[in-house]
Amino acid sequence: MCLAIPGKIKSIDMQYDGRVRMAKVLFGGIMKEASLEMLPDANIDD
Repeated sequence: MCLAIPGKIKSIDMQYDGRVRMAKVLFGGIMKEASLEMLPDANIDD
């Protein structure tokens, strides 16, 4: 199941041999790591 929770992208990294875009996202003061696989146009501060 996926949840749509608004957050702000603070940084983007490539992981797993450069094939997966992962982001550090700020959700209401809590920083979490999230995959950007379904958001190819996502950028920092989005």
